[in-house]
Amino acid sequence: MIKCDWKRFGDLAHVAIILNAVLFAYVVVQHNDHIMFDPLWRIDGFCITNKEVPYWNSHDLCLYFDTAASIIVSILFFSLKKPPGMEPANEFIGTSILGIFGHGFAHGMIAKASREQGEISEDGAASSSSVENVTLAGVAGSLFFWVFLLKTTMPNGSKKVLIPFAVVCCAGNIYVPPQFGFTFVQTVLLLTFSVNQLLRPLIEQDFAYGIYPIISGLPLIFIGW
Repeated sequence: MIKCDWKRFGDLAHVAIILNAVLFAYVVVQHNDHIMFDPLWRIDGFCITNKEVPYWNSHDLCLYFDTAASIIVSILFFSLKKPPGMEPANEFIGTSILGIFGHGFAHGMIAKASREQGEISEDGAASSSSVENVTLAGVAGSLFFWVFLLKTTMPNGSKKVLIPFAVVCCAGNIYVPPQFGFTFVQTVLLLTFSVNQLLRPLIEQDFAYGIYPIISGLPLIFIGW
């Protein structure tokens, strides 16, 4: 019987995810005016369908779908988590539920902000960073957001690691142009998750370690581009 080397599959998948995330972030920051990027994407930071239709554009639909998906995954998780052997999968799936909902919620907030006040200049020029709009309440909210988000990608991370890292991410959020904020968040999540997984003890680099990045991470390499 052929034994599958799930550790190697997981390692290769995580390395591919890391390299792609770094490359994509670099190209977005340094070469976002390149012809490979759609002009509308350059303005919004997203490819938005039905942009002018309230509650029915891509951001709103993402909120609806991710909310429904998080409910379905929650039902499956709590129904199937008890049988022996599910422990490795439980760690991945349990933390991903809030991540799925949080992703949709963030898109919903973007849609709400767009409806209420708009966020893009008419000439299509890239927005400046939001340094001038920084408030204490905003920084506190951003710090809480990042601690929570990083905990989902590094569930075993201690506060000594998570809080300083969250502070760095908050600073990054301030200096990144608003339309590229979501790209920044996604890049951090992909990097922290994959690096954290690569550093897992060898005994924990099993089937779940190998299959999860292949299913949930590698597809993002193609979707992003």
